[in-house]
This record gives sequence, C-alpha cells and structure tokens, in this order.
Amino acid sequence: VVALVLATFRAPTAIARPRGPGVWRDVAGETVLVPRRAERMPGDELDLATLRGRLVAGAIAAAVALVSWVLATRVAGVAVALPLTAAALVPVFATGSRAQLPARPAELAARMLRPARDALARRIDLAHVDLRVVARFLAGATDAFDEVRLVCAPIDRTPGLRALELALAIAAPGAHGAVPEVLVRYDDGSPAAARIAAFAPSARVVPGRSAEEKVARIVPADPTADAAARLLAALLAELEGRRASDRGSAAPPKPRRYAGPERRVRRWPVLASVTA
Repeated sequence: VVALVLATFRAPTAIARPRGPGVWRDVAGETVLVPRRAERMPGDELDLATLRGRLVAGAIAAAVALVSWVLATRVAGVAVALPLTAAALVPVFATGSRAQLPARPAELAARMLRPARDALARRIDLAHVDLRVVARFLAGATDAFDEVRLVCAPIDRTPGLRALELALAIAAPGAHGAVPEVLVRYDDGSPAAARIAAFAPSARVVPGRSAEEKVARIVPADPTADAAARLLAALLAELEGRRASDRGSAAPPKPRRYAGPERRVRRWPVLASVTA
C-alpha cells in the first residue's frame, strides 16, 4: 500500500540538441519505406509492448496467483496482501515502454511518406515526375541516418525550380509523431519564384543551401498523408514547364501565305530543246 501511495508517474523529458553535420544521399525506397520488424532492445523483458514483456508479466501474475491460492488457508490475509504487494511491479512493465520512445526516422517514413507516395501515384502519372527518396546520413556514418524525405519535380519543370521535398517536421522534441510539410527549392528571381509566390503568397521563405537558392515552406491543410499528396500534386501541376512562357525565346514560325492560283495547279517539268 505504501508503494502504491508513493508511486508517481514522471514523463521523460526530451533534451533538444542541434544535430551534427550530415550528407543527403539517394536511397532505395524498399530500405526505408517498408515497415520492418522492430529490433530487439535491452529491457524488452520488462516492457508490456513486446511479446517477451507480456510473457514475463503473465508468468509473474500466474506465480502470484498460485502462491496466494496455496497460502490462503495457511497465512491469514495473504490472499489480499500478496497481490497488493505485487501491484508495485505494474509501473515497471507499463512505463518506459518502447511505445513511449521517439519514433525512428525509418518508422516515420514508413508511416507517412509511403502512404503519401502511393496517394500521389493515384492522383498523377509518375512517368512525368522525377521521384526519389533521400536520407540524411550522419557525417562519417555509412548506415545511420536521422531523416528521410520524398523528393520530386516535374521532368519538364518551370525554369528555376530545383525540387519539391516532402519532409516530416517533429511536432516537439521527443514526440512520437511528425507533421508533413513541403519544402519548395527554387532560384531567387526565377519564373518558378513568381509562380510559387502566386500559389502560396503566405508561405514562409527561408534561405537555401546556396546563396541563390530560396526555400518556401508550405504546410498541407491536414496533417495526413493524403493531404500531403494533394498538395504535392497541385504543386507539380502548377510548376510544370509546358506553357508558352517556358518555351524559350525562339521566334515563332512564319505563317504560310497564299501565293496565287498557280499553287493549286500542278506544274509539269518543261524540257528545253537545244538546237545546234
């Protein structure tokens, strides 16, 4: 009883630290977008979110019930005291579980980016879109990455457009979920910049990875994969370069004019005879 009264729940406090330098690389979609079985971690035997933890907790509960039943006729009040004492072990199994840990980048990508990619494929023809998956690898690491993004752009794009990136913004340090956002990378002062300003005039614009690059941050109406796919499809259609203003400055061909009735008459070759 004293253990139950003194027990308290303390949520873990996440410490936000700036991430170190990294390199963006192309990765295969099946390596980061396909849900995988969770790897074994230390302490899984004391976690109700895992099969091992449920088996251990069930074995302890069965042992307590058996001992209480055996001693019920021999020790007065043990049938009540022993289960109450064993209840102090509940926080050991129910708190600090795997489900309360921050989601890994691969888990977030499989949960949000994969459905967004599938929804985008149902809305537009991906044959006209350059679509790839990139991951940010830590400096000096070959397989450790801390973020995954979906990068796309029309194959025939508006001049100045660099890429559209579907990223996942962590709602808070240590949070288990993320909010989708679209990062539009373009050259400052280009035709793509004018179209983006007209499409999303209230979008926040920040400097990019180079001096001439700008990045517009556009958030979907709803924090869902389907809403992110709708926003991407609208941006791809808006920034496609198949318009009269995107075809260069070549002079248009001259119109063919009617030159007279002789154009409708078939001309036969005239043989000139030469006399000596």
